[in-house]
Amino acid sequence: MAVLQTEMLTLADYHKRKDPKGGITQLIELTTKESAIFKDAPFYPSNKEDSEEVTARTSLPSADAWGRINKGTKPTKTDVDRWLEPIGFKEFLIALDARNNPAPGALMQMRAQELAGHAEAMAQGWERAFLYHNVDENPDGIMGLIPRLDDVNNPQIKQRVISATPGAKGTDFTSALLVCWGPKKTYGVFPPGFAKTAGLEHEDMGKVMWEDGEGGKFPAWVSILRQWAGLVVADIRSVARGQFKVSTLDAKDTTVRDTLIRMIHRVKLSGMGRAVIYVHPYLAEILDLQAAHGMTHLTVKSYMGEELVHVRGIPIRVTEALSTSETSVEGAA
Repeated sequence: MAVLQTEMLTLADYHKRKDPKGGITQLIELTTKESAIFKDAPFYPSNKEDSEEVTARTSLPSADAWGRINKGTKPTKTDVDRWLEPIGFKEFLIALDARNNPAPGALMQMRAQELAGHAEAMAQGWERAFLYHNVDENPDGIMGLIPRLDDVNNPQIKQRVISATPGAKGTDFTSALLVCWGPKKTYGVFPPGFAKTAGLEHEDMGKVMWEDGEGGKFPAWVSILRQWAGLVVADIRSVARGQFKVSTLDAKDTTVRDTLIRMIHRVKLSGMGRAVIYVHPYLAEILDLQAAHGMTHLTVKSYMGEELVHVRGIPIRVTEALSTSETSVEGAA
């Protein structure tokens, strides 16, 4: 697959190039370090203030007709569909009691440590949102990947959802996701007004009077951490989902590897893009053991500075944000 790295900047890449002097680069690094998805997803400024308008071609004209001398050609056209992908934000309001005086010179360090903890939590929250958030159930936020791959009554969706245990039911399932990141495929966005910080804001409010909720007030060091982001699936052919019943997972079983290979064949990998598979640690452990024992199509090699298992050349990242208590997708192939 052809990949033009300069046009596929992750959040960390984008901020380093747009603000080489530093700025909030450390916060960006913290959020990407704690998010498997943020390590891979390319981000771009959105084409609208609060959303990304996507235009996708849905049909091509037939090329079966032949021309004939002295006979005209009928006009043809393509069909397109347009929709909006929402952008949301997550926000923390951080307050530290100013009366708690640390050792001289340690105030900034204490506030930085608190900010770092919130940045890590922010990354984990975005990871879950990119995977599971459903705007049909909660209109605030973004539309995650898995809710888009639930409706197997839709023929376009059905062929991209594979069950490792067809017909099995329950609520002890986990998913693997194959995403081909790239423009016109699947990518992240942030509002154009936040291009310098790639959607991440940190505002130091200084020392303010803070209410304790019981009628009292005290001085506090206050800051706001906010991040804007959206997830765009411009081409549903760039994603696929495999679902596994946790209680049947076996390190000697080839079902996990075989399901991932089937997923690869359901995704359009041609053109510019970066294909990555995301799995829960349970699946990663099985695949790592099988790679260690020489199972075909599984290898361990470096990807973006990390040693990862690959299946047919596609890296497999681990994320604990993938649940092990999903409901089975009935009707999945």
